[in-house]
Amino acid sequence: MSYQPFLTAVVTGRQRLSSRLVRVTIAGPDLAQLGAAQPAASVRLLVPSPGAPDRIDVPDWDGQRFVGTGGGRPALRTVTPRHHDPVRGQLSLDVVTHGRGLVSTWAATAEVGSPAAVSGPARGHEIDPAAECLVIGGDETAYGAVCSLIEAAGPAQRVIVYLETAPPGLLPLPAHPDLSFTRVAPLEGQPGRAVADRLGGQELDSTVRLWAAGEAAAMQRLRRRLFGERQVPRAHATVRGYWKYGRSSDDAGGD
Repeated sequence: MSYQPFLTAVVTGRQRLSSRLVRVTIAGPDLAQLGAAQPAASVRLLVPSPGAPDRIDVPDWDGQRFVGTGGGRPALRTVTPRHHDPVRGQLSLDVVTHGRGLVSTWAATAEVGSPAAVSGPARGHEIDPAAECLVIGGDETAYGAVCSLIEAAGPAQRVIVYLETAPPGLLPLPAHPDLSFTRVAPLEGQPGRAVADRLGGQELDSTVRLWAAGEAAAMQRLRRRLFGERQVPRAHATVRGYWKYGRSSDDAGGD
């Protein structure tokens, strides 16, 4: 994601979608400037530091990365926008609270009026209109992206979704005329592994396109299965690592 200025806002609502997934809605006049996002696009999310919960310290851009006050790295999370209303200046973000990092804590506890800022959006995913079937999957961090891809799929395209979620895991999906959904139970201590194995075994002929995202090691396993063992053309599958198991979710590669 290249440099794009941060747009400031405040929290206007928070809704728990599952045991680990929270939808935070932020709003403010600046958000009218946020560009239209492609399916599975992302924004950078900046939240207050623990010592200053009522203030956002917008970092500087050094030409390659954002630099916080004193030269440190700011706590950023890359998340997929779920709903953006530029007229109302409102944005909803689904954040997985899968750690004790600053952003996870903020998502779980932020009160109405708490400040935040976003930068983006970054490029998302273009669905191949010639594909007859879309296979889409990942763990909970991919939920927002999965929903946006379902919404962007053509009505004549078959959509097959695999989503790895912790129990009860009853996350709603957008409606589509030809949608099949399978909830995949996670393996203890191996997040993303179960859904990666399901996706790796999916039938993929020339009419099918696959998109997947989730834990980095699990997605690397899926890449080896698809591109190494099965020789799936790289133009037919997109696989993205969103986070790393055992590492703080703050400043992660995606969510």
